[in-house]
Amino acid sequence: MSTPAPEEKHRNWWIWVSAVLALVAAALLVWALSLKSDRDSAQTELDKKVDVQVARNGKVPPEVQRVAFDLVGSMSSDYDRAEILLAFINAGAVDPATRPAFVSAAESIRSSHDQNRVLAALVKFERR
Repeated sequence: MSTPAPEEKHRNWWIWVSAVLALVAAALLVWALSLKSDRDSAQTELDKKVDVQVARNGKVPPEVQRVAFDLVGSMSSDYDRAEILLAFINAGAVDPATRPAFVSAAESIRSSHDQNRVLAALVKFERR
């Protein structure tokens, strides 16, 4: 008759372990959401800088291009990566100084379809 007491203690231990794991999972979720928010803020800031530079000069300076190409490499969507790189090509904003950074960003695209779209557009742009 004294055997139920050890089972309750054993059960309480698992409840505490479960509670700690739930707290760790919640903390990881908050951390992941803050990283996404930071990345989105950086992307918004970059968009503003590019818009200001294009409005002032009609082109994007090489240092802003390099930062943009680095940010493109950190994006998760291949389609979004391709669209941003294509926007740079369509704006005529890829120059010989930033071409290696552009190609590196294009190589980070895992989708062969999107990667081919970007590289084909780059070849057409360079033939003009």
